[in-house]
Amino acid sequence: MIADLITSLEQLLSLSQQLGGSIAAQKNFAAWVQLPDGEASFNQPAQSAAIKIFNQYQYLDEQPSRNTITMPGLLACTAETLSIATQLNAAKQRFEKLMQQLKTEKIKRDEESLTASIEQILKLRNVEAYETLNRHGLARLNLRQCYRQITVLEQKPLKVSWSWANTRAIKKIKTSKAIEMLLKRPDSDAKEVQLAKLQTLTADTLLAQVQQLTPHRRVNLVFKEQDQIRRQMIKGSLPILYPDLANQKLPDFRPCSAQPSRADRLERLDKKIEEEVFIPSLRIHRYIENN
Repeated sequence: MIADLITSLEQLLSLSQQLGGSIAAQKNFAAWVQLPDGEASFNQPAQSAAIKIFNQYQYLDEQPSRNTITMPGLLACTAETLSIATQLNAAKQRFEKLMQQLKTEKIKRDEESLTASIEQILKLRNVEAYETLNRHGLARLNLRQCYRQITVLEQKPLKVSWSWANTRAIKKIKTSKAIEMLLKRPDSDAKEVQLAKLQTLTADTLLAQVQQLTPHRRVNLVFKEQDQIRRQMIKGSLPILYPDLANQKLPDFRPCSAQPSRADRLERLDKKIEEEVFIPSLRIHRYIENN
């Protein structure tokens, strides 16, 4: 499994290098990225910034553990560049699958035995991959940045616009399940109070467990196909690659603000859920119709 993991990592790093080289070789191709400070970068500097973020798989020193580096953008590409990006996406999926196997085997990424085994093999096989892991160990990898896919479009969009999405994940659970979950928590006065509240409901009463998701960018794409307009919404944390020729203009595009604000958030609201939390420790709300 470790050998397969290393092979997968080698392929991922190699294809990332190939993608960067292919993008850099594209002279006079339209490119734009929105830098972290909100400033815009065009053409060759934008290509360089995109290459850097496509190859950023490790945490930066100041980067919080649950954060990922984002950089919206648009890159016109040759068919060769798009093909390499597609291969890289497949390599990312293989690496993710193998890392999930480690989790299944309950092997932690920061275990010394795992890191030692990986480094021993890497010394004999791939100097670059060895240096990547040897500096900080496998635990230094930002897996979200390793796994996330690069959007590769089959045709040039007519219009592109970014916006912030601020959504909530809502899961329906029965009162009996909520009680079961609460009983597994350490004893406390708060636990007893919350159990008493749940016990006033019937076992089959439906409740809403709400998780507030981190604000993230969405991209609205508009395509013109013959006389028809087709729209598509996707995630927008990385530069989008699309087919085009040199010396062409970018699609009509509208960036979003560097940071989310109430004015541009797309909020998913369930009006049937009470605003006040019912069981704080489980983030559970009641449905209004259950009152």
